[in-house]
Amino acid sequence: MIKGWIVGKEELLARLSAMPGKVDRSLYRTIFGLANELAGYISEHFLSGQSVNRRTGTGSRSTRSAGVEQTAESITATVVTGGPEAPYMAWLNNGVPPYDIVPKNKKALAFNWQGQNIVVKRVHHPGQKARHFMEDGLAEFAPTIRQRIEDAVREAIKE
Repeated sequence: MIKGWIVGKEELLARLSAMPGKVDRSLYRTIFGLANELAGYISEHFLSGQSVNRRTGTGSRSTRSAGVEQTAESITATVVTGGPEAPYMAWLNNGVPPYDIVPKNKKALAFNWQGQNIVVKRVHHPGQKARHFMEDGLAEFAPTIRQRIEDAVREAIKE
């Protein structure tokens, strides 16, 4: 028979019971920072001419962290693109199926195309192929996310 005991049992129990709170706080801070970094990574590596041409920078600036939500079971960060200032970013990321453009208040559409005035009853738009820059950015940034989360847990447990 082997007997064992823990010296400083009260201190150990107090440390172990405080750990979940420390881990949660550490993870929240880490995930909050990672969401901002991921938005910057996508803007820098996918929205500066790589996946999407950059003209004014509005689309790139619209890619941002939309916050972090914590529940008892999870911590969720959201990174978004587009919004009222750049609704086309969602279309570029997700793609658009072919569709027809028809006049709303008139009988025909009128526009200038390559120096010629054009009048038509409808225009068939071929759609837009999805670029998936949000998903691709997350996939590339995933190893950094995993490593930072592991480091945050290790650091919280070590304290």
